Amino acid sequence: MAKSNQARNVTRISGEWICRDLQGWRVSVPCQGGHKYFPFAEYGGSVKSLNAARGFHRAMLIQLEKDRAYEKKHGEKPHREVLNSRNRSGHRNIAVMYMPNLEGRPNVVYTVYWNKNRIQYSKRFSSHQYKHASYALEAAIEFRDEMFNKKGMKRR
Repeated sequence: MAKSNQARNVTRISGEWICRDLQGWRVSVPCQGGHKYFPFAEYGGSVKSLNAARGFHRAMLIQLEKDRAYEKKHGEKPHREVLNSRNRSGHRNIAVMYMPNLEGRPNVVYTVYWNKNRIQYSKRFSSHQYKHASYALEAAIEFRDEMFNKKGMKRR
């Protein structure tokens, strides 16, 4: 790896890099899941954070090579099912929002998302409509399973 002599300690190889800022190390590798931040406070100092960043960087470089081999063999990029880290419902393709209502209780809304012909669609299930949040979640899961089984669609 070639290191530059800049003040920021940057390592670059055709789009891949490890960069130090004031509070941590950033890693970027052009593959799915290849971006991560390693703060000093979470890892117990700059050296431990750097070691974790280097380990992650090595793992992502291996993944990048596997992705390139797959793409060369099959002519397309590999598709992976990934649960979005912002997904708070814990269920794939279902998001949850909490909205206050006039009675002071939260209205829980579960939203099912799916794509068809590169257009994103959604359907909402609220605890107000189903009288309880657990019933709304059950309806959302049932609807999602029907959509993916009936249409033969792939989950994101």
